Amino acid sequence: MNNVTGGFAGIDDAYEKDVIIWGFNPYDQELTVTNTNIELIIYDGFPTGVYDYQVVNLTGDAVTLMIDDFNFSLSALTDSSFVL
Repeated sequence: MNNVTGGFAGIDDAYEKDVIIWGFNPYDQELTVTNTNIELIIYDGFPTGVYDYQVVNLTGDAVTLMIDDFNFSLSALTDSSFVL
């Protein structure tokens, strides 16, 4: 993850490369997060750990990334990146 913007609080937080890493294992549908951020900011995602995930089409063309109990709408998805 390299940037978080938007939302109710008007967040605009950028991160140095490799401070927050999300590694997706499509075979086990597990997300491994390495979050080494130490800055006091509003949102830096999930803490370091392993999470279950799914990418699903809930309605029509809408694609949702489900991580544990959290749902994120995907607005762009490629082989190497995505925008929530």
